[in-house]
Amino acid sequence: MNSKSINIASLIAFILLIVSCGKSENSDKIIILKSVEEYDFKDLEINKMIQFEATKSNLLGMYLDVRFSRDNFWVLDLNNSNSIFGFDSEGRSLGYVAQVGEGPNTILNIRDFLVSNDTIIVLSNLGDQVEISKWNKHNSLLDKRRVEANGYTFIDDKIKNKWYLYSGYNKVAGKYRLNRYDKDFNKDKEYLENDFGDEILPFLERSFFQGYRRTLFKESLLSEVYELGEQDLKLVYEIDFGSYQVPDLFWQKDPFEGFEMINENGFANISFIAESEKHFLIEIQIQEDGVPRKELLFIEKSSGKRIKVKVDQDQSAFFYSPFGFDESGNVLFYAYSRIAEKFMDSISDRVKENLKFEKDGNPVIIYAKVPDFK
Repeated sequence: MNSKSINIASLIAFILLIVSCGKSENSDKIIILKSVEEYDFKDLEINKMIQFEATKSNLLGMYLDVRFSRDNFWVLDLNNSNSIFGFDSEGRSLGYVAQVGEGPNTILNIRDFLVSNDTIIVLSNLGDQVEISKWNKHNSLLDKRRVEANGYTFIDDKIKNKWYLYSGYNKVAGKYRLNRYDKDFNKDKEYLENDFGDEILPFLERSFFQGYRRTLFKESLLSEVYELGEQDLKLVYEIDFGSYQVPDLFWQKDPFEGFEMINENGFANISFIAESEKHFLIEIQIQEDGVPRKELLFIEKSSGKRIKVKVDQDQSAFFYSPFGFDESGNVLFYAYSRIAEKFMDSISDRVKENLKFEKDGNPVIIYAKVPDFK
């Protein structure tokens, strides 16, 4: 073999090594959903339950956005988003903050909110502006400011000392759908160019999630979970939904035709993300034949082991709506009171003894142990 052949062979080997390393690096982040081991929902052991106190003014529905700090819960009823209701760690009512209205100390709408210790931060969309207001738990307005921007979901990344605002698939909002701002709300970076087919695709759902010492991000109908890095979006996980993957053709179609196509075929969407020190949770909503269900994907971070728990709105409705991890590593769910009543026989006597339950009252909060990974 001459020296030229040796050089070519070495070059090919070097290229194959690079490709192999790249695949190996990404393989840990790609999760084929149908290949993940399935656990029964009964493997989620309930450790504790509380019920939110019901008053004449705070009756909550079935579809909620629940945020929490160490001491309190703050709840936005997505079907009646006129205020954010507070409850302490035992479920006692704290009243409400951030009332929607046209009078003094009111706001025009609530599109998203954050909880930072005892401060509730609210995002209102005013078309070509957003308004960010800060409230204490006694409903006193602490600060209000408007920013020349268009978005419906946001987050305050305290690690990087930055704000992020997301406008979704909306070309009217600007060329890029994810924007970063400094603490004075000067835009300093843009991400994700709007290159889809139509002017607006109407998705208004949460995209930012507080992870363990990092901020997580996802987009509607896409299969990636990202970390907001110092400069770029860093892939954390990519889910292979198989036959439920939304095809590329969807993004080039008229929205009505696109939704008709994916409804007919069935589709999957990442609807919620949570992370604790030990575990990662990705809630995947699947729509098939017009019937919604979910698969809760749990990842043990130290080992990389993965399990999934299938839940629906009937047999396993207790575990249909997760909203985070507590400091002890329990995964938290909320459930409508009539759902809780239906499943009360399956709850241990120890948990029931400490639960003051009203069957026609407000939703309950369920603290469940993450199943042991085999």
